[in-house]
Amino acid sequence: MGWRSYFYYTRAEFRTIMLLGSVLLLLIVGMVCAPHFFPRGEHTAVDSLSVDSFLAQIQSEKKTPFISYDKANHNLAKRRELTPFPFDPNTIDSAGIVELGLPSFIGANLEKYRRKGGRFKKKEDFARLYGLSTTQYEALLPYMRIAPQDEAIRTAITTPPVKRDSLFPKKFTQGTKIDLNKADTTLLKGIPGIGSVTARRIVAYREKLGGYVSVSQLSEVVKYDSTLVSWFSLSAVPIRKLKINKEGLDKLRMHPYMNFYKARAIIEYRKKRGALTSIAELALMEEFTKEELRKLQPYLSFE
Repeated sequence: MGWRSYFYYTRAEFRTIMLLGSVLLLLIVGMVCAPHFFPRGEHTAVDSLSVDSFLAQIQSEKKTPFISYDKANHNLAKRRELTPFPFDPNTIDSAGIVELGLPSFIGANLEKYRRKGGRFKKKEDFARLYGLSTTQYEALLPYMRIAPQDEAIRTAITTPPVKRDSLFPKKFTQGTKIDLNKADTTLLKGIPGIGSVTARRIVAYREKLGGYVSVSQLSEVVKYDSTLVSWFSLSAVPIRKLKINKEGLDKLRMHPYMNFYKARAIIEYRKKRGALTSIAELALMEEFTKEELRKLQPYLSFE
């Protein structure tokens, strides 16, 4: 009997061997694939998804700096448009802070500071108010008025209680003329149709402009009514000029008839060609229209 006889199987034996081989193969495949279809313990596909999401979040937080609630409020505050008017940081209340265009939480911080005995002795102290950005401080700086401490105490002692009638000032009769360049908010509130907010806006816009040159400029700050003109006159007070050859970018762009792009065009012109000598040179810049130059001309100084 040769060696070949060891590899000879009957048909029944061959079928048995094939069956056992198939079962063995299925067992091996099952052991390899079982972890993918039948996770151990309580770990499910949903758990895997949660773990993957958690890991992805951690990786994202490593790349993205943490932004606190206060910082988010701070960034929102910077995007708000300010409506400044003359104010004293030692006396203004939270409602006045909101009227300035600042968020209410800054007003709350201000009153909390004063309740603890804090007082602003100089304008620079106001810059340290929590939540106030550098840009906001610089925009409000020209409107800040800080009364001497002894004067503030004397005023508080000698000022009589405010009568109810004084909260609602009597309106002027028709034919009264108010100097638009000299009137304070109290006088402006005597004009029918003008309240506290409108009066403050008129005064604040006058500060920004450097003075009104026409009563029609009120249309740029309040809802314009042609009958409003009859209440005002304009005195020959000197208009505060914008020194176009000396002022920096920030000062130039703060004027109501300017913006960042106009100011930057002026700065670039000065660097390349020197000082401007007349408004005709501004007319060559594409940033200015004829109407804008007409409005801006009374406020420019080329010295």
